[in-house]
Amino acid sequence: MTAPLSKQNMMWLTPPAPAAIAIVRCSVGLSVLDRKLPVVGRARFAHLCDDTGRVIDEVVCVRTNEQYIDIHCHGGPGQRQAVAYALASHGYVEENARDAELIDQHWKACAQIAHPAAAEWVLNKKLPPFDQSLLFREPIVLITGPSNAGKSTLLNAWCGHGRALVSNIPGTTRDLIAARAQIDGWNCRLLDSAGLRETTDELESAGQKLVAQARAYADIVISVTPCTEKTEMINDTDIVVSSKIDQKSDDAKTIGLPWSAPAFTTAGKSEEMLKVLGEAVLSALRIK
Repeated sequence: MTAPLSKQNMMWLTPPAPAAIAIVRCSVGLSVLDRKLPVVGRARFAHLCDDTGRVIDEVVCVRTNEQYIDIHCHGGPGQRQAVAYALASHGYVEENARDAELIDQHWKACAQIAHPAAAEWVLNKKLPPFDQSLLFREPIVLITGPSNAGKSTLLNAWCGHGRALVSNIPGTTRDLIAARAQIDGWNCRLLDSAGLRETTDELESAGQKLVAQARAYADIVISVTPCTEKTEMINDTDIVVSSKIDQKSDDAKTIGLPWSAPAFTTAGKSEEMLKVLGEAVLSALRIK
C-alpha cells in the first residue's frame, strides 16, 4: 500500500504511457473539484478545475481514507499534463519528483518492449546476460537451404497459417518472405528464402543473392536439408534441421534437429519438433 502523502502533495499511480484512464493520488486539503469530496470508501463523479475555476477534466474521485483521494482522469498525454498543471495551480507538488521521473522512465522502457516474456523480466529487474537490444526489437531468423527442402512448409507451420506458397516445383520461392512467430513469449521475424541450387534463371539467381545478404543481418540462421540428401552449404553457427524426417530410411544418418511437415496423424509430433526447434533458437540468442 502506498504511504500517505504529505499535505498538498500528489503522486501519479499509473505510468505515463498513453491510456484511457490515469490515476493521481492527492492529499486532502485543497479543493480541486466542483463538488464535495465523497465519504471514505465511496466514489463520486466531479469536474477537476484549476485555480480559476476552469474545468479541466471530468473525473471520478475515490476517497480511500481520511488522508488522500484518488482522482481517475483521462490518460492521454496532453490531458494528463493539463491535470498536473491544474493541481499545481492549487499548490500541489509532486512528491518524490526525482523518484517519479525514474519510475516514468522505467515504464516508458517497459512500453517499448517487443516481447511479452521480456516485459516480466524488466518489471522484476531480472535480466539474463544476452544482447539487450533484443528487448526492443524482433530477432530475425533466416530459414535457408536447398530447393524443395521444406523451408516454406516450416515457415507456415511456425507462424500458423499459409504465409508462403508451397510447391514441389524447384525455385517456387524467389524472394525473402517475412512472417512473425512467437516462441515462448518472444516475437521473432522469420524469413523464408529462395532455394540454393545451380540455376540459369535470373530471378531465381537474384533471390539467392538476397539469401547471402540476409545472412549478414540475421540474428539466427536455420539451415534446412532433407534427411534424404547430403548436407551442404551450412555454416558452423547455423541451426541445422533435417526435414522430411518421416521419409527417412531406418539406416540413414541425419544431423541436427528432426522436422517433418504436420499431417493429420503426425500433427502432435510435428508440434513437439517445432517446440524443440524454438528452444534451440532462444538458446542461440542466449535468451534461455
